Amino acid sequence: CEAINIYFWIELDNEAGGDDKFIIIDDVAIYSIDTHEDVSTNMLYIGNSHGDDTIEHIYHILNNINYDKEFTLYTLFIGGSTVEQHYNNFVNELPAYELRYWDASRSMWATVVGVSIQTALSLENKWDYVCFQQSSRYIATAGNLDHLDELTAGVRDIVGDDTEFGFNAPWSYRGSDLG
Repeated sequence: CEAINIYFWIELDNEAGGDDKFIIIDDVAIYSIDTHEDVSTNMLYIGNSHGDDTIEHIYHILNNINYDKEFTLYTLFIGGSTVEQHYNNFVNELPAYELRYWDASRSMWATVVGVSIQTALSLENKWDYVCFQQSSRYIATAGNLDHLDELTAGVRDIVGDDTEFGFNAPWSYRGSDLG
């Protein structure tokens, strides 16, 4: 990759009316997906509708760069769900999710209703990436990531040490510190 374009839409609201509107972006990290020739890559999102949107963008990017290796991408989602909900669903093995994936044989997205995290994790022998997501309503407050450590530890016990974990941070709605 020779260039990366990153776009931010930021609305700053200063109720005092001063000219001291600014934003600092710190600790930005950009990762590449490491794919090996003739080896498939498997990724699972555990999140909400934002993660569901993300998988479509990933496939558009792969198509735009003429990516020709096997890339399997799934998303487990419940609209608006939180990390705490994911943790409770995991601990109780609840089949509470919609599972979406690209069905290459039909060239379309397929959906399965009533899937648990454990069932989704059993779909592949090896997971390269598992990505977690918090609800936009609660993303602004770090304290609202209760049970993320326990959730990732439980998933780690299933997928092993070679799987890389990520966190897909959606935008935060104004006044989202509701927790």
